[in-house]
Amino acid sequence: MDTIDRQLARLFDDLPPQLRKAAQHLTRHPDDGALMSMRQLAAAAGVSPASLLRLVRMLGYERYEDFRDVLRAQWKARPVGPFAARAQSIMARAGSDAAMLVAATQAAAHVTVDAALAPPQAAILVTAAESLAAARRIAVVGLRSSFPPAFALSYSLALFREGVLPLAGVGGLGVDALDHCDERDVLVAIGVAPLTRETVLVARQASRQGLTVIAITDSALSPLGRAAGHVVLVGDGGVSLLQSQVGTMAVVETLVSLVMARLGPEALAAVAGREQHLQSAGAYWSDADDLSQPSATS
Repeated sequence: MDTIDRQLARLFDDLPPQLRKAAQHLTRHPDDGALMSMRQLAAAAGVSPASLLRLVRMLGYERYEDFRDVLRAQWKARPVGPFAARAQSIMARAGSDAAMLVAATQAAAHVTVDAALAPPQAAILVTAAESLAAARRIAVVGLRSSFPPAFALSYSLALFREGVLPLAGVGGLGVDALDHCDERDVLVAIGVAPLTRETVLVARQASRQGLTVIAITDSALSPLGRAAGHVVLVGDGGVSLLQSQVGTMAVVETLVSLVMARLGPEALAAVAGREQHLQSAGAYWSDADDLSQPSATS
């Protein structure tokens, strides 16, 4: 079953202006749809109740109340707000009971990962992995809080296949690095609200050049989601200071496993060769290093 976010993204370009306003408000302020009456939501979106009900029925719901119930379930893991509000929430939890903060973080992580890898998402992940396995080149971009999963994806893929272009490194070229890319290539763009401008610009440029764009993001209707051919949605439990990357890392690890399985013996041989090279180059600490290096206490 599609999320309402995905349904709105598919319908958006064909909607009349009033329904577009309602759709944009719903994706930008999902809590409004979960908490407000139809009249309240229509007023907040700047449309008539009749227009809002028309949009709800286009999404397959006869009654607004049924639509609101689904929104409440789908958006329960949304962020609590800007960084300052999130920090305030953390301090309040920790001040009352530090153990409660740990438990809340654990619960949010479980919810986020479960949602990221749920059956509707699994089919999208498989399709995305097929594109990655078949691509000539894979460019990966993710900045600020999305840098860690972007680096993990590009580093992991580069262990068993050629043509991986990380665009998020120090001194990264961003859009310039796409100069020699075309429809044979894939861009994976990772980012959640508030989106980093450079990530959106790279995704849009990649789309214009004919690349297959895979977005790992929190809204199919965001600028990043709308630039992509495949959208993998990730939520956020709203407990940590920055947007949680737990769900995103779960998606990244799943994609790597799916691509490796798709490439089969070729990937296995590449990993073995890469591992042997790293060992020979002395990349990892060994027992011999313990014997040759003075201890910290000597």
